[in-house]
Amino acid sequence: MKRLQLSSRLAAMKRVLVGQRFMSNSMNDRKLFRVTHITDMSPTRLKTAKETSEKLHVSEQDLIDLASTGYMPHYRINDGEPLFDLSESRKWVQKHLVTKCDGQNLPKATVNYSGTELSSSPPLEIASVDNLRESHDFKHCPCVYFLCDEEKVVYVGQTKNFAARITSHRNEKGDKFSRVFFIPVPESCLLSVESQYIRLLKPELNSVK
Repeated sequence: MKRLQLSSRLAAMKRVLVGQRFMSNSMNDRKLFRVTHITDMSPTRLKTAKETSEKLHVSEQDLIDLASTGYMPHYRINDGEPLFDLSESRKWVQKHLVTKCDGQNLPKATVNYSGTELSSSPPLEIASVDNLRESHDFKHCPCVYFLCDEEKVVYVGQTKNFAARITSHRNEKGDKFSRVFFIPVPESCLLSVESQYIRLLKPELNSVK
Protein backbone atom coordinates (compact mmCIF):
# COMPACT_ATOMS: atom_id res chain seq x y z
CA MET A 1 0.00 0.00 0.00
CA LYS A 2 1.52 3.30 -1.10
CA ARG A 3 2.09 6.06 1.44
CA LEU A 4 -0.42 8.84 0.73
CA GLN A 5 0.17 12.57 0.97
CA LEU A 6 -1.86 14.22 3.76
CA SER A 7 -4.44 16.65 2.40
CA SER A 8 -3.56 20.33 2.74
CA ARG A 9 -6.40 20.84 5.21
CA LEU A 10 -5.24 18.07 7.54
CA ALA A 11 -1.60 19.11 7.22
CA ALA A 12 -2.49 22.70 8.14
CA MET A 13 -4.28 21.52 11.26
CA LYS A 14 -1.38 19.16 12.09
CA ARG A 15 -3.88 16.36 12.49
CA VAL A 16 -2.57 12.89 13.25
CA LEU A 17 -3.83 9.70 11.70
CA VAL A 18 -4.04 6.47 13.71
CA GLY A 19 -5.24 2.80 13.26
CA GLN A 20 -8.20 1.49 11.00
CA ARG A 21 -9.07 2.38 7.38
CA PHE A 22 -9.96 5.84 6.01
CA MET A 23 -11.09 6.75 2.47
CA SER A 24 -8.98 9.57 0.96
CA ASN A 25 -10.98 12.38 -0.69
CA SER A 26 -8.26 13.23 -3.16
CA MET A 27 -9.70 14.60 -6.40
CA ASN A 28 -7.12 12.65 -8.40
CA ASP A 29 -7.52 9.29 -6.75
CA ARG A 30 -9.59 7.58 -4.04
CA LYS A 31 -7.47 5.16 -2.05
CA LEU A 32 -7.75 3.48 1.33
CA PHE A 33 -5.65 4.82 4.19
CA ARG A 34 -5.21 3.21 7.64
CA VAL A 35 -6.64 5.36 10.45
CA THR A 36 -8.56 4.92 13.70
CA HIS A 37 -9.66 8.50 14.03
CA ILE A 38 -8.55 12.02 13.24
CA THR A 39 -7.29 14.14 16.12
CA ASP A 40 -6.15 17.70 16.68
CA MET A 41 -3.23 16.49 18.83
CA SER A 42 -0.14 18.48 17.84
CA PRO A 43 2.74 16.23 16.70
CA THR A 44 5.14 18.40 18.72
CA ARG A 45 3.66 16.95 21.91
CA LEU A 46 4.16 13.37 20.81
CA LYS A 47 7.21 11.28 21.68
CA THR A 48 8.85 8.30 20.00
CA ALA A 49 8.92 4.90 21.67
CA LYS A 50 12.54 5.51 22.70
CA GLU A 51 11.77 8.89 24.28
CA THR A 52 8.69 7.49 26.03
CA SER A 53 10.60 4.47 27.29
CA GLU A 54 13.09 6.69 29.11
CA LYS A 55 10.28 8.53 30.90
CA LEU A 56 8.00 5.62 31.77
CA HIS A 57 10.55 2.85 32.52
CA VAL A 58 8.94 0.53 29.97
CA SER A 59 11.22 -0.94 27.33
CA GLU A 60 11.10 0.55 23.84
CA GLN A 61 10.23 -2.82 22.29
CA ASP A 62 7.40 -3.39 24.79
CA LEU A 63 5.91 -0.01 23.90
CA ILE A 64 6.06 -0.82 20.19
CA ASP A 65 4.51 -4.26 20.76
CA LEU A 66 1.72 -2.84 22.94
CA ALA A 67 0.97 -0.20 20.31
CA SER A 68 1.11 -2.65 17.39
CA THR A 69 -1.34 -5.01 19.10
CA GLY A 70 -3.72 -2.13 19.82
CA TYR A 71 -3.53 -2.21 23.59
CA MET A 72 -1.67 1.02 24.32
CA PRO A 73 -3.01 4.37 23.07
CA HIS A 74 -0.72 5.88 20.47
CA TYR A 75 -0.62 8.03 17.34
CA ARG A 76 0.78 7.63 13.85
CA ILE A 77 1.56 10.33 11.31
CA ASN A 78 0.84 9.11 7.81
CA ASP A 79 0.97 5.48 8.96
CA GLY A 80 4.47 5.90 10.37
CA GLU A 81 6.00 4.70 13.63
CA PRO A 82 3.87 4.79 16.81
CA LEU A 83 4.10 8.03 18.78
CA PHE A 84 2.97 8.57 22.36
CA ASP A 85 1.55 11.35 24.47
CA LEU A 86 3.46 11.15 27.77
CA SER A 87 0.58 12.16 30.03
CA GLU A 88 -1.83 9.74 28.40
CA SER A 89 0.74 6.93 28.29
CA ARG A 90 1.72 7.42 31.92
CA LYS A 91 -1.91 7.01 33.03
CA TRP A 92 -2.29 3.88 30.90
CA VAL A 93 0.90 2.34 32.28
CA GLN A 94 -0.13 3.13 35.87
CA LYS A 95 -3.51 1.50 35.31
CA HIS A 96 -2.42 -1.61 33.41
CA LEU A 97 1.26 -2.34 34.10
CA VAL A 98 2.19 -1.01 37.53
CA THR A 99 1.80 -3.37 40.48
CA LYS A 100 2.58 -2.64 44.10
CA CYS A 101 4.53 -4.85 46.49
CA ASP A 102 3.76 -3.87 50.09
CA GLY A 103 6.99 -5.46 51.30
CA GLN A 104 7.57 -6.48 54.88
CA ASN A 105 9.24 -5.22 58.00
CA LEU A 106 13.03 -5.18 58.05
CA PRO A 107 14.44 -7.93 60.28
CA LYS A 108 15.36 -6.73 63.74
CA ALA A 109 18.07 -8.28 65.87
CA THR A 110 15.74 -9.26 68.67
CA VAL A 111 15.46 -12.75 70.17
CA ASN A 112 12.60 -14.33 72.11
CA TYR A 113 13.72 -17.16 74.40
CA SER A 114 10.20 -18.21 75.38
CA GLY A 115 9.53 -20.32 72.29
CA THR A 116 8.76 -24.03 72.53
CA GLU A 117 11.59 -26.27 71.35
CA LEU A 118 10.72 -28.57 68.45
CA SER A 119 12.89 -31.22 66.85
CA SER A 120 12.68 -29.48 63.47
CA SER A 121 13.03 -25.95 64.80
CA PRO A 122 16.12 -23.73 64.47
CA PRO A 123 18.23 -23.00 67.55
CA LEU A 124 16.18 -21.20 70.22
CA GLU A 125 18.37 -18.11 70.01
CA ILE A 126 17.10 -17.42 66.47
CA ALA A 127 13.79 -19.32 66.57
CA SER A 128 11.67 -16.16 66.64
CA VAL A 129 13.62 -14.17 64.05
CA ASP A 130 11.17 -12.79 61.47
CA ASN A 131 11.27 -14.34 57.99
CA LEU A 132 13.86 -16.96 58.93
CA ARG A 133 14.36 -19.59 56.23
CA GLU A 134 16.24 -22.85 55.89
CA SER A 135 19.08 -23.11 53.38
CA HIS A 136 17.18 -25.45 51.05
CA ASP A 137 14.61 -22.68 50.58
CA PHE A 138 17.11 -20.04 49.42
CA LYS A 139 16.77 -17.79 46.43
CA HIS A 140 19.46 -15.65 44.83
CA CYS A 141 19.05 -12.61 47.07
CA PRO A 142 21.15 -10.66 49.59
CA CYS A 143 20.86 -12.17 53.05
CA VAL A 144 22.28 -12.53 56.54
CA TYR A 145 22.88 -16.20 57.35
CA PHE A 146 23.44 -18.33 60.45
CA LEU A 147 25.70 -21.40 60.51
CA CYS A 148 24.43 -23.70 63.22
CA ASP A 149 25.96 -26.70 64.97
CA GLU A 150 22.97 -28.65 66.28
CA GLU A 151 21.18 -26.15 68.59
CA LYS A 152 23.81 -23.41 68.61
CA VAL A 153 24.59 -20.58 66.20
CA VAL A 154 28.35 -20.73 65.58
CA TYR A 155 28.72 -18.11 62.84
CA VAL A 156 26.81 -15.13 61.42
CA GLY A 157 27.63 -13.72 57.99
CA GLN A 158 26.20 -11.68 55.15
CA THR A 159 26.36 -12.20 51.41
CA LYS A 160 24.90 -11.18 48.06
CA ASN A 161 25.41 -14.71 46.67
CA PHE A 162 24.15 -17.14 49.27
CA ALA A 163 24.80 -20.40 47.41
CA ALA A 164 28.41 -19.53 46.57
CA ARG A 165 29.15 -18.29 50.11
CA ILE A 166 27.79 -21.43 51.80
CA THR A 167 29.77 -23.63 49.40
CA SER A 168 32.89 -21.72 50.41
CA HIS A 169 32.10 -22.24 54.11
CA ARG A 170 31.63 -25.98 53.61
CA ASN A 171 35.05 -26.17 52.02
CA GLU A 172 36.66 -24.12 54.81
CA LYS A 173 34.83 -25.24 57.94
CA GLY A 174 32.38 -27.94 56.91
CA ASP A 175 32.85 -29.85 60.16
CA LYS A 176 31.95 -26.80 62.26
CA PHE A 177 28.27 -26.57 61.31
CA SER A 178 25.44 -28.92 60.36
CA ARG A 179 22.59 -26.57 59.47
CA VAL A 180 22.17 -23.18 57.79
CA PHE A 181 19.41 -20.60 58.20
CA PHE A 182 19.10 -17.16 56.65
CA ILE A 183 16.95 -14.03 56.37
CA PRO A 184 16.62 -11.96 53.18
CA VAL A 185 17.97 -8.44 53.80
CA PRO A 186 18.22 -5.43 51.44
CA GLU A 187 21.76 -5.09 50.14
CA SER A 188 22.12 -1.63 51.69
CA CYS A 189 21.39 -3.06 55.16
CA LEU A 190 23.56 -6.21 55.07
CA LEU A 191 26.47 -4.95 57.17
CA SER A 192 24.34 -3.28 59.85
CA VAL A 193 22.02 -6.28 60.31
CA GLU A 194 24.96 -8.70 60.36
CA SER A 195 26.79 -6.66 63.02
CA GLN A 196 23.66 -6.51 65.19
CA TYR A 197 23.33 -10.29 65.21
CA ILE A 198 27.04 -10.80 65.85
CA ARG A 199 26.90 -8.48 68.88
CA LEU A 200 23.73 -10.13 70.14
CA LEU A 201 24.60 -13.81 69.59
CA LYS A 202 28.42 -13.65 69.93
CA PRO A 203 29.00 -16.74 67.72
CA GLU A 204 32.28 -18.49 68.51
CA LEU A 205 33.55 -18.63 64.91
CA ASN A 206 33.05 -14.89 64.39
CA SER A 207 35.62 -14.20 67.10
CA VAL A 208 38.25 -16.44 65.52
CA LYS A 209 40.87 -14.29 63.70
